Amino acid sequence: MSDHLVLEIDRVSYSYGGEPVVEDVSLSVNRGEFVGLIGPNGSGKSTLMQLAVGLLRPTSGEVRLFGMPIDRVRDRHRIGYVPQATASRTGFPATVAEVVSTSRAGRRGLFHRSNQADRRAVEHALQSVGMSAFRHRLIGELSGGQHQRVMVARALAGEPELLLLDEPAAGVDAVAKLELLELLRKLVEERGLAVVYVSHDFETLRRYFSKVVLLNRELVFFGTREELGDQHDIQRQLVEAALAADHHDHGGR
Repeated sequence: MSDHLVLEIDRVSYSYGGEPVVEDVSLSVNRGEFVGLIGPNGSGKSTLMQLAVGLLRPTSGEVRLFGMPIDRVRDRHRIGYVPQATASRTGFPATVAEVVSTSRAGRRGLFHRSNQADRRAVEHALQSVGMSAFRHRLIGELSGGQHQRVMVARALAGEPELLLLDEPAAGVDAVAKLELLELLRKLVEERGLAVVYVSHDFETLRRYFSKVVLLNRELVFFGTREELGDQHDIQRQLVEAALAADHHDHGGR
């Protein structure tokens, strides 16, 4: 197993109540790769992300993280995950800084006392997503876009080696979205972070991602931007998936 391999999805399938949602998908992600995942609504993107972090167990096939079966991975701080934005944040009695700091518990244990390294990591993560000025605001008082940026900061504060983001730019303005993408690209290039990013923006795919995954329950395409450039039919499907997503809610599985 290569030391650079952080995520392996090996012939993975998953069904909800007997209905196949992900079928026989195989792909791998290495350190220093920025992978874009796209597909129509209901194509299994969120399900695949949940399988990749162990929130769901495959009906068949295997997921491996850092060369180990996922159920044997103990250092969960090595993985950062930002799910789709939800509406369940209202009234949660914690500040932005407190929410972001929870990701540090995985490094030193749930009941460890916060130290200087923790505080630095939290502040740097908040600065990275432009939310430092909101550090003392209650999380329930934020807009949807602000809340999503805090969730990204929370994932970054844990200093993961693998970061999975399920539509992190939903509800975020265009400037903040570009700042987030530039930050992630910098972390990929300078720290060797591996990122999997669900997106519906075809221009984002072409500009930022080193590899592209097109999922429609089955794996339609997995390869580099250069390989994608030679396959016009796949490009057409990517554009159609992006346009379809623009005209529907982002609540698909």
